[in-house]
Amino acid sequence: MKFLSSLSVLLVLVTTLPLPISISLGVYILGISSKGMINYPERLSRLHVEGKYIKDDFGRTVYLRGVDFRGYDWWNLGHTEEDQLRLMSEWGCNVVRITTPPDLADKWDSSEDFRLAMDRFIDWAKKYRMYVILAGYAVWGESTPSHNLGSWSESNWQNCISHWQNIATRYKGKSNILYDLLNEADGISGSAYRTRVRSLIDAIRSIDSDVICVVNGLRYNNVWMSIGFEQDYPIDRRNIIFGPHLYYADAANPIDKTSIRNTLRNKSWTWCLQNNRCVWVAEFNADAGTFPNGATWMRNFIEVLDEDGYPGWCAWNWGDRTRYALCTDWNGNPSQSGSIIREYLVKS
Repeated sequence: MKFLSSLSVLLVLVTTLPLPISISLGVYILGISSKGMINYPERLSRLHVEGKYIKDDFGRTVYLRGVDFRGYDWWNLGHTEEDQLRLMSEWGCNVVRITTPPDLADKWDSSEDFRLAMDRFIDWAKKYRMYVILAGYAVWGESTPSHNLGSWSESNWQNCISHWQNIATRYKGKSNILYDLLNEADGISGSAYRTRVRSLIDAIRSIDSDVICVVNGLRYNNVWMSIGFEQDYPIDRRNIIFGPHLYYADAANPIDKTSIRNTLRNKSWTWCLQNNRCVWVAEFNADAGTFPNGATWMRNFIEVLDEDGYPGWCAWNWGDRTRYALCTDWNGNPSQSGSIIREYLVKS
C-alpha cells in the first residue's frame, strides 16, 4: 500500500535521528520509542479486505468482535445515548452492528433529527475505538420487514438503492463505517441475488469507492443462511465480506465442534473461507438461558470460528428486549448468553 511504502522510507530516514521522535504522516502521527519500537496511532484506520482477512492501513489483521444493536431498541426506546457504546466497549467490543428496520430506514431518509442521532452514534463509537456496521433490514416503504426479495417491486428496489446512496454520501470517507446490505434474503435465485447485490455495491461505490460492503447469506438450494451462491454465481467485487447468521435452533441443535463444522460446511461457509473469501458472522446466539445445551453450543461455536480462522463475529442482541437478549437491563449487566459473549470478548 502507498501508506506502508511511505512508512518504510521514513523509517530508513529516521535511523540517524535521536529517539524518541514523532512523525506526522497525513492524518497519522507515529511515535518511535527510544528503543526504536513503533507506537501505532490511536486513530481508527479504515479497513479493507485482503482475501479472507480484514486488514487496517498498517497491514495488520483485524478481528471484528462485538454485538448487534436493534434499531428499535436504539431509537424507539430512546437508547441513543453514549452510555450504551461505553458499556459495549467495557465488554471488549470493537464493533457494533446496528439494524434499521423499514420505518427507521424511512426515518433516516426523511428526518434530520434521526440522521444527527446516527451521526453522534458513529462519532461516539469512534471515541470508544469501535467500528459501526449499518445493516439494511428490509424493504423500504413498507411497515413490516420482508426478507423475500422476489416480492420486491422495482420501486422498492430503487428506494433501497437511493437509501444506501444517501448514507454513502453522508458518511463518505468515514474511517469506522461498514455497510451490511440485505438482511437474511430469501425468495430469490442465486443468479438474481448476485445481480441485485452487484448493482447495490456499484451504486454505493460510485460515491465511496473504498468502503467495505457486507453480503448477507441467502436461502440457497433450500439451505438457510447459505453462501453457496458464491460458488455458482460469484459476486466478484473487491472489499466485500460475507456476513451470514447462525442460531442454535437453526443449526439442528448440534453442540459438539465436529457437528458445528459440518453445519458450516453444509452452508458453504467453509468452502468460502478455504477459497480465500472473507466470512464474518454477522449474527449468532443460542438463548443460553432457555435451551439446555445453548451455553455449550455458544462456546463451541465461538471456538470453532477462532480455531478455523474466521475474522470475527457479532452476537445478537444488545439490550434486554428480545429472546436472545445479551443484557438483563440497560446498564450492561449480562444475561446468561451475555456472560458468555463478554467472557470471549475479554479473551480476545
